[in-house]
Amino acid sequence: MTDEREEDSLAYLTDGDREFINRVERTYLSDPGWLTAEEIKNLSSDDRAYRDWELSLWHGAFPYVVTTHVRFAGLQLGTVAAADPGPAAPLRTVSLLTGPPGTGKSTILQRRGVILMKQAAQLHRIQIERARSGRGPEPRLLRGVFRPMLHVSLLRHVTDKQLFTMLCQALPCPVTDDPSASFIRGVWACGTQAVLIDEIQYVNFDGQAGRYVHDALKAITNFGVRVILCGHGVEKMLDAVRKTEAQDAAQGQSKGRWETVTIGRMEYRTQRAREDWSKLLEVVEGRIRLAGHAPGEKILSETMADYLWVATLGYLNSLSTLVSKGLALALLTKQQRLTESILDTIQVETRSDKQRLERLAVWRAGEFNWKTS
Repeated sequence: MTDEREEDSLAYLTDGDREFINRVERTYLSDPGWLTAEEIKNLSSDDRAYRDWELSLWHGAFPYVVTTHVRFAGLQLGTVAAADPGPAAPLRTVSLLTGPPGTGKSTILQRRGVILMKQAAQLHRIQIERARSGRGPEPRLLRGVFRPMLHVSLLRHVTDKQLFTMLCQALPCPVTDDPSASFIRGVWACGTQAVLIDEIQYVNFDGQAGRYVHDALKAITNFGVRVILCGHGVEKMLDAVRKTEAQDAAQGQSKGRWETVTIGRMEYRTQRAREDWSKLLEVVEGRIRLAGHAPGEKILSETMADYLWVATLGYLNSLSTLVSKGLALALLTKQQRLTESILDTIQVETRSDKQRLERLAVWRAGEFNWKTS
């Protein structure tokens, strides 16, 4: 549901949280628009350099499209009951967003963070206004800055103490010798309702630190905070054999509390999957601003859909890399048109790039096996 007074609601957030929303939704990007070849020719060197920079940012900002995968993740993540932090709070499931790298998990996590933050800000505004008008109780007085949602992305392998020290610093709140306990106090002080941790595979769940992370996450959820984790290959961790009974017990607690939401690559074997892929390409091509392409031209969805899937195997990061680098190269040509010959020269991530030209040769010969790909 749309907040009709969103600007008023977001005013309760910190500058950093509002900036997070702007970055995720990419509202800071301005549409460079279309220019004809003649108009581009008449630009000054400064104006041309600035336009090329704008186009690079615009074409590199891969759009967020509600595909079947995104809709599935939204259904699972969005139907968990609202957080209700505090002592003796009702438990909330921990969602583990997982799957192979390059399938859009981090983007889904960030978008969910924006949704949770906007919902919390709106509710915070409503509670304050209802209290002022005598229609509701006074909202709980926060002892820290209002931080309804916390999003962190791990950059390296961390221990349990390092993880919760990082979370405390992100709030921010004072860190004691027991960072997990410090973080729970900080959550209460800042009105935090949701904690989102990306790249969770950097936690070594095979060791003793993994046991402590299991226990610490349990403590957060016991306090009524919504926790969403994101990372690749983590789902296997829940079924791994542990070295000690304590580690096995901690893992067992998580198996009883965590739900796994798996996001895979985009398929192409069914009619529905092809329609999903075409819908995605329509949004991508709608953002192309090269002089050689007319507004609304179906350069990707109608003429390159098969090609692009064979080239990327349905991995979104490879599609984004291929198209954005292809547009950058096409910008340097006289025609400023994106073609298969241009895309053939582009390298993408190794997983999709390996034997890519060989796959395309088989496809062009009409011998590509869609059923086994």
